[in-house]
Amino acid sequence: MIRYSFLPSDYHPMVLMLGEASDMQALSGLLESFGRLPRDMEFGKSPGFAMSDTRITLIPCDKDEQLGMH
Repeated sequence: MIRYSFLPSDYHPMVLMLGEASDMQALSGLLESFGRLPRDMEFGKSPGFAMSDTRITLIPCDKDEQLGMH
């Protein structure tokens, strides 16, 4: 089970993810599938992720759009 949370900062905000090696391999597969077929993807609704107070959604965007964490 992957546990995750947002670590706010004025200069370098981060998302911390903790899990076993097999969990991280599953995360790698999830990100790889997002790279092959971009679509909105919410981590909390994916199997293997613990519920968190942090909502992480990957959203594909055009190169002209603002990138990063919002």
